[in-house]
Order: sequence, then structure tokens, then C-alpha cells
Amino acid sequence: MTTPMLLRRLIVSRWRQALLTAALVATLCVPLVVSAIVAETSRRAIETSAAASLGGYRYAIQVMDGETVNPVLGRRDDLVYVRDESAVASRDGAQVPTTVRAVSHPGTRLAELTAGEWPDRPGEVAVSRFVAESLGAEVGSEIELPSGTVDVVGLTASSSDRAESTVLALDESMPIDTATLILTNTDVFADPKLAALGNQQLLTVRTVDLRAADDGELGSKLLMRGLQLPWYAAAAVLAAVVLPILGLQALRTRDDVDALMAAGMGRERAARIFGYAAVVTLVAGFVLGSLIGAVGTVLARDAAATLVGQWWASVAFPWPYLAAFAVGGVGTIALVVLVAPSLTTRLGSAVRWRPRLRRSRAALLAASWVVVTGLWWMTGIVPFQAAGIWGGLAALVLPIAVGYPRLVDRSVARRRVAETVTVAMLPVVLAASGTIWLFTSVAASSEHEAISAVESSAIPQPAGSLLAYQVPGDAAAGAVAAYRALGGHEVSVQVLPRESEQQFRAASASLVTCMIDLGITDTIDAPSSCTPHDTAASVNLLTLSDSVGLEEVRADPTLIKDGALGILVYQPGSSDAVGMEMVKATGEAQLGGNMPGAVINPGSALAARLGMVPGDGRLVAFLDFGDLSITQQAQFRSALGRIAPAAQVAEEGEYYARATTARTTGRVAAVVGALIAVLVIAFGGGAVVAADAVTRRNLLDLSAVRSKRRALSRRLLFAPGAAVVVASLCGLGSAWILGVHDGTGMGSVWVLPPLAALAAWVLVVRAYMSTPQVQ
Repeated sequence: MTTPMLLRRLIVSRWRQALLTAALVATLCVPLVVSAIVAETSRRAIETSAAASLGGYRYAIQVMDGETVNPVLGRRDDLVYVRDESAVASRDGAQVPTTVRAVSHPGTRLAELTAGEWPDRPGEVAVSRFVAESLGAEVGSEIELPSGTVDVVGLTASSSDRAESTVLALDESMPIDTATLILTNTDVFADPKLAALGNQQLLTVRTVDLRAADDGELGSKLLMRGLQLPWYAAAAVLAAVVLPILGLQALRTRDDVDALMAAGMGRERAARIFGYAAVVTLVAGFVLGSLIGAVGTVLARDAAATLVGQWWASVAFPWPYLAAFAVGGVGTIALVVLVAPSLTTRLGSAVRWRPRLRRSRAALLAASWVVVTGLWWMTGIVPFQAAGIWGGLAALVLPIAVGYPRLVDRSVARRRVAETVTVAMLPVVLAASGTIWLFTSVAASSEHEAISAVESSAIPQPAGSLLAYQVPGDAAAGAVAAYRALGGHEVSVQVLPRESEQQFRAASASLVTCMIDLGITDTIDAPSSCTPHDTAASVNLLTLSDSVGLEEVRADPTLIKDGALGILVYQPGSSDAVGMEMVKATGEAQLGGNMPGAVINPGSALAARLGMVPGDGRLVAFLDFGDLSITQQAQFRSALGRIAPAAQVAEEGEYYARATTARTTGRVAAVVGALIAVLVIAFGGGAVVAADAVTRRNLLDLSAVRSKRRALSRRLLFAPGAAVVVASLCGLGSAWILGVHDGTGMGSVWVLPPLAALAAWVLVVRAYMSTPQVQ
């Protein structure tokens, strides 16, 4: 009977077992595929929405000083003006707060059109789906705005914000001084006059594509962070169920192989048949899980989009990720089921059996391990810098495992027994070592992030905050209103001074004192001993408060020395300070880093003496942004990108994972890694123990003396123990490569996987050395 026919009959006769195995593997695959598709679709939605909200133009311009800038811009004919106004739309008694976005050029599209057409004459509007649903309106309906009754000619949507409330209208006579946003496809900095105004921070320009890409990348990263912990928890629970069941099923193949051998089939062919059956079943489960995840996400597209607060016209597939996931998954299954066991043969009499560890097969295993690891890296599960370390683990463990017994044991029989058992355990050793490496690295890196975020005295900005810099005054008010409508409360607004003639900076008192003493005007020339090392920025912004406060000057505490703060005055475009002085200041913990270095009372004598005049720009700090839900955060980023697209945005999450989230991730990774390693060792090693009763009996006959049995136990434990140590060092090494070498510790939770693995190996070796029941 041919091998394919035997394989088909085997799977059909064991269809319940095959179906259960495939279902378990499919269950493991579904969360990975779904999370990848959701993250990719979310990223595409954010990018599409950010570009669409700015009409698809290349550059967005916002003016900080209209009196100076508008006359220059007004002479250009390549600009499109946009005016955003808050309003209330109503229809048949229903009302909804909205933003009316008027454009100066017909055909300018500031959203994604889903029905109808764009307004091309006064009195016509296109409303967002949220507004239409709130008012019960559709194409052809009339709604009321403060300006009068208008006709709805189109429906729009924002992919990144399902609850976006906007009304798009046309105003061809819009004057430039009423525009809140200017769009163009021309690089305005090619005009020397506008470039000079930009250097004086009288206007800001942002490339739309770069802003959209940044928002999309950040949004998908934060979404994946939110999915990470649930996935770890699901992996732990599923592994606790899947691995024992697969291990018990593997034990049943011993009797099946013996039955085929009794029927006249060779041992190697019989074992290969079951190996092929396992590969077919596991790959079927892998493919089934991937298809269920992909098709389920497509069919539940609207439900998935609603969960993350977005609107998706279609689902985006991360094809490189899915391709690498498919090839890596199938390769891993084939490697574990076929390649690794090919290094061993069926264990019979330990005295008569001579292990044949061919170099070609060892090289194949090591090369396959590296290739599969590289494919897993493409999916983002394994970091690239550490892929070589993990792949090299096989090449390092193999010679140790095989060569050690030959070096230390003079007894040929005992040496062969040790070689036999060690080689039989190699697949389990490698699988457990890979698990230890991966989760040790994750735990160490996450703990390092948590410790850095908590212990660092140079935190860029308040924890959980989002900062928007160079926001026009009107836009700042709109952003604050949108933030509070989503549930945010703590907001700090600083006024940027007009710096067309002089620029003001807050500086470390010790740095300014040193510069005065040495006669230095450029901070770059100051020796390193003059620069403080406990601050995120030794020279920082000097702003005005948005209201009259009690203190004249509030500053970053790390810039203050003996109650004094340094102030530097520059000419625009020059790095040489034209003025230096020390002023009294009160420390405020929220300042410093991305926040201003100091804030001056606008009505103070110091502000008058320095000639600091309030400009139209604002620095807005949304201090409790981290308390919003992931959906609310995404909605506000979308609103901010529409209200202040030219602003520079800095989010605390861009620099550090939340300390709590990072620490939780590290601990969960350590626990999951320990659990999976123990299960792999227990069931993989248990399968070898249960399958090799004859070899174990011979082993005990050769080591009846207790001391010799202990010596053999230590020798059997050496290879797994060495692999655990090597895997732990590789995990720490990969964490070091990824940045855990700045002097900040990495905690101690990472030791949990290797310690649990060592304990499991001790129990497996003890079980192997116990008296077997030989029938």
C-alpha cells in the first residue's frame, strides 16, 4: 500500500483526533491573524482619514501672525482656504453639535464621500454619517445651521473617527484673514519671504503625508499594545490546554507504530507515516485558523471597526505579515514534527544502539531553525537583532549535548546510554530553550522600560500626556473643546511669545553661570561639566502663561539652582546669545522636557523688561490624555489632526510605554513563558520517558550503584541545564541589543522562565531514572 493511501486511511480512521488537533491549532492562530488585520486596517484608516481631512493636498499651513503673514500669502493663487467654525445643526427638533468646514474652492474634498456628491454652490452641504444619523437626514434632506437652511447633497465619513461630526460647505468669497487653515501643493518655503516668516515662527507648515504616516503608525502601535496583554493571557490558557492534549495524543502513536511493525512495515516508514499525518493535521489547523481569522474579520468588519471607534470601507490585509506567518508556521510545524525527530531513532537496547548524529542533519536543523526564526521576525514576534542568537542556540546546544557524555564517561555502555537519552531529548530541549529565550527577552525589556519610566529624572513630559505645539489661538480653543467633549479634563495652555525680533529661552542656572564666567555665547562651546545631566533639556522654551498667576516665573526644577533660573536671548537664526541673565523662579514639576522650561506671568515686570509680547501660537498640554480609552484617544488624535494639522504633536507614549503597562507586560510574559516552558518539558520529556521503558531498564542495570545513578542523573541533566542557561543568556543578550544597556536595571522577573524550566527538567530526569514497568 502506498504512503499517500496509508496516510489518507490513517487520518480518516482517526478523524476525531485529527479534528480536535486541527481545532486546537486553529484556535491558537485566530487571535494572531485577527490582531494583525485589525492593526493594519486601523493604520490604513488613520492615514486615509488624515489625508482626506486635508483635501489630499501636500502641505498644510497655519498662521500665527495674520497681520504679517496674510499679506504675503494673499498674493499667491495656489492656496485653498479652510474655515472651521463650531455650530449646532438641527432638523425636526433634533440637534447635534458639529463643526462647519467651509472651503474657498469648489471640488475641495475634506473627507471621504460615501453617498451623493460634493457641494458646488452656496446653500449645499455634505454632512458626516454621524450628523446624518443623529438628525435622521439623508441625501436630499434639509438641515438648519446658524447661517440658515441648507440642502444635504452628500454624506461623508472619517475612517479614523466613527463619531466625527462635520458639515462641509462652500464659500468662494472667503477672505484669507478668516481662514483657520490653508492648503497647497506647493512648497511655500521655496519662497524666501515665507521661509523667513517660518523661521520666525509666524507660520507653521506640515507635510500632510508625513503627518498621516506618523499618526497611522502611532495609532496602530497603541492598538497593538492594547491587544498584547489579552493575547498573552489567551496564549497561556490555550497552551495549558493544547500542549497536554497534543502530548497525550503523541503517546498513543507508540502502540500504532508497533502495530504497523507487527504487520510487516519497517520502523522508519511506520514512524514517518505518523509524522506525515501530524504535519497534515497541524497544517490543516493552521490554515483553518488563519482563514477563520481573515474571513471572520471581513464579515465582522463593521463590528470590529466599531470596537476601535472607526469606520472601515474595507479591510486591509498585511500581506507580508500573513505570508511570513504562513511560511513560518508551516515551517515550524515541519521542523518540529519531521526534522528534529529525524536526529533520533527508536530507542531499543542501550548497549546495542549507537547514535548516528549526521552532520548534514544537524546542519539542516540549525539552518531550518534560523530560517524559521527569521520568518517569525517578519511577523514582529521575534526581533531581528535577536534572530541570529536564537538560531545559533541550536548550533551551540547540539555539540554540547552530544559531546559532553563522550568526554566525561569512560564506560562505553553508560556513555552510549547518555548519548541516546540526550539525543532523544534534543527536540524538547530546543523547543523549551526557544521559549525561554523569547519570554526572558520580553520580560527583561519590559521591566527595563517600566524602571526607566519610573526612575528616570529626565521624563520628556508628564506621564500620560499629549502635547500640541504651535497651535493657533482659535484652533487651540477648538482642540480644548473637542478634548473635553471626549471626557478629558486637565488641560494646560501656554502662550508662545512673538519672536520675530528676539527669541527667549530658559536655561539651566549652572549653564548660564558657567557661560558668563567663561565668556561663552554659544551653549555648544560650554564644557560638559557646565551642563546638568539630570534634566531632559538644559535649554528650553520660555513661554507666557495664558492668565495672570501669582508667581512671576515658574520653571523646571532641574534648571533652578539656589532659587535662580538662567535666561538666554537670541537673534533669530543665530546660535550666539545676545543676552544672559539670572532671575528668581519657583519650581514646577510639570515643566521641562517637551513642556516649556519656564513660564512667565505676562503682566510681570520681567516680561515687560524682556519685551516678551504674546503671539497667536499656543502650546497645549492635554495632561490626562492617558486616562481616555483607546477609542477616545484615537478620536481625539483625528480631531486634532483636523483642527491643527500643522502643529507638532508629542505623546508620552511615543517615548515610554506606560510604566504600569510595561511592568504588567513583563510579569505576564514571565509567567506565560514559565508555564509554556514547563508544559513543553513536562509533556515532551514525559513522552520520551513513557516511550523508552526498555532503555531505562538497561540504564538502571548499568548503574545499580546509587553513586553511579546520581552521576548519570547529573550527566543527563547537563545538556538541558546548559541549554536553559544559554537560552537565558541569549534572551538577556537580545534585550541588551534592543537597548537595555543604559545603566537602568531590568528587574528580576525574567528569571522565572529559566528557573521553572530547570525545575521541570529535574523532575523529568528523576522520572527517567525511576524504575520502569516493562511489559
